[in-house]
Amino acid sequence: MLRLVLLTALACLLFVPAAAPAHHPAGTARSGAPVLEDHGDALPRAADVALERSARRRVLAAPEATGVAAVADELAGTWCGPDAATDDTAHASSAGARFKVIYASPSDRPNRFAALADVIQGDAQAISALVASTSGGRRTLRFDTGTSCGPQYLDLMNVRLPRTRADYLAGGVDARTDRLESDLASALATVAGTRNALVYADHLYGDDGVAGYASFWLDDSAGAGNWANRGGMFAFVFGSESNPSFVSPRRTTVLHEAAHTLGAVQDSAPHATGMGHCTDEYDVLCYADGGPKNTMSWDCASAAESLFDCGADDYFAPAPAAGSYLATHWNLYDSSFLCPVADCVALGEQPAPLEELPAPVPPPGTPPATDSAPPPAPAPPVADPGTALSARADGPAS
Repeated sequence: MLRLVLLTALACLLFVPAAAPAHHPAGTARSGAPVLEDHGDALPRAADVALERSARRRVLAAPEATGVAAVADELAGTWCGPDAATDDTAHASSAGARFKVIYASPSDRPNRFAALADVIQGDAQAISALVASTSGGRRTLRFDTGTSCGPQYLDLMNVRLPRTRADYLAGGVDARTDRLESDLASALATVAGTRNALVYADHLYGDDGVAGYASFWLDDSAGAGNWANRGGMFAFVFGSESNPSFVSPRRTTVLHEAAHTLGAVQDSAPHATGMGHCTDEYDVLCYADGGPKNTMSWDCASAAESLFDCGADDYFAPAPAAGSYLATHWNLYDSSFLCPVADCVALGEQPAPLEELPAPVPPPGTPPATDSAPPPAPAPPVADPGTALSARADGPAS
């Protein structure tokens, strides 16, 4: 039954494309560092039931080959643990670069942590299964795990923010995320090692179509020295006050923004839009975002091809061909935030102590760093009434 539930959750991560501009201001240049892009996603909500069902058939046909069973063994589908605002180091069950998941709520709004903890845990399990499936069962995302209930639970932090909802929403999404990053700094100071923060920012959807927001380095260099491996990035998912399930679409928003923090999509990628996305649908990170290259193609028309990087040629490939783009440029498959599927969580034993990754070595002569409308889409089938789908990292949220 657990495996069937997980397969269904995995299938719900697929979507149909929609045209809307992405929020993608000019990147920030830093001495000795690549450009740091701040990126928000503003898309109409969309879903394709045919793709969802096709994905379910694909995984059911060969569940062992996809790594789904291993993910179900390592990450629980529902959450158990203490309600705490600090890192649980005593029960840590993961080591290495990882995603620290945080639930955060403004001071004047209800704290829904108890109601949403299972939702958040289920999201982690589902997107881990999707990445594992796309990697051929080899690698997936590493989360910060381990609570007093066991090693297979996210070490969630419940942070009560110091400002009101109105305070955070004033000035637009850039100002909102700047305030959030500042106000979460003290809580994250308790988290050792290399980490990115995945933040469920409840009540902070601004009715602006931006359901998710993330930062990433424009560094397409291959290998462990890529700046994406340094960590310290934020991925935000904004919760809507009118949606008891937080936001819709939710799960693919989570994966979309998490993938941005890992360095997707670089402007040099074959199908890059030039604004952090790609043009070859169907794909978690592809949509017409208003970038310099905004003409979409439908290269992966079935769910069997579209789980995570259509064509395996822009940002994620388990085995890129010699001389291909991902063999010579940054490939998320090599990210230090990924781990062998069966070894992401230390079940029944304490992991090795956390260590910081060495800072990437800049090219010789680099001064020291001072800071760290598209063509008509194929018409989708009509969705079943009442079907709840997590479509993609889009808006408008509800």
